[in-house]
This record gives sequence, structure tokens and C-alpha cells, in this order.
Amino acid sequence: MEASFDDVLDSIAEASSPLSLKCLRVEDIEQPEQPKAAETVTVSVLTPEGETVEFEAKTGDVLREALLENDVDVYDWYGKGMNCGGAGSCLTCLVQVDNDGCGERTDYENKRLKNKPDNWRLACQSTIEGPTTLKTKPQTRK
Repeated sequence: MEASFDDVLDSIAEASSPLSLKCLRVEDIEQPEQPKAAETVTVSVLTPEGETVEFEAKTGDVLREALLENDVDVYDWYGKGMNCGGAGSCLTCLVQVDNDGCGERTDYENKRLKNKPDNWRLACQSTIEGPTTLKTKPQTRK
């Protein structure tokens, strides 16, 4: 709790005697943990056409946004016109993640993708957590 100088002096003046004060140096006070700084990691994408695309992204980035910003085609023909814009409701941004670079599926993904392989993810619901290797449009692969 932070208080102004005047508030502290008023509290001291109103306190009953005897009064005990404890002064701490700033470095002795526990500081809240700082959020982890984003790291730059490599995302490697295998397209259905057999091309490999690699780009750099920051941990914490939403996978769909990173893919689109790097001109990776996320959608099949249907998804290009019918995607939900990243809300997770259309299931058209499916990717197959081949490592743990996007962490575990969310509860929402488990519910929506219950009949799909465990490594299929919704790009719009996946956050990049480390170096990532994936395939786009797994539903169109033979």
C-alpha cells in the first residue's frame, strides 16, 4: 500500500504512544515479479504444396496473427471467405503443430477439436511459447 508523505505523518500523529517505526530500504521490500520479456523464436511452416517457410516471431504472439503477418496462407478456399477473424468459432485456421512450441491445447480447443488428432490446433487460439514447427491446412492433406 502506498501512502503520501502527509498521510504517513497524520497516521503517526494519531497513533497512540509508545510508537514503533520500522524503516526499510527499497531493495528490502519484495517487488512483484516482472513479466517475462518476450523472446524471438523461429517458426517453421510446411505448406501443403511442400514449401518450407521460416520466420521469426515473439513468444506470446497469437499464432494466427504471426502466420498472416508473414504471408503464410492459413486458410483453404472455404476458410478464405468464411473465417471468423480469429474468434475460434469457424475452425478454418487448423494447423498441425509438430512440437510443443505452442504449449498444450486450451479447454476450448479440446472441446471443439475432440474428434481431431491431438496435435491439431486452432491457430487463432494458440500462443507461441517457443520455437515452433507446424503444417498448415492439415485437413486438406492426404
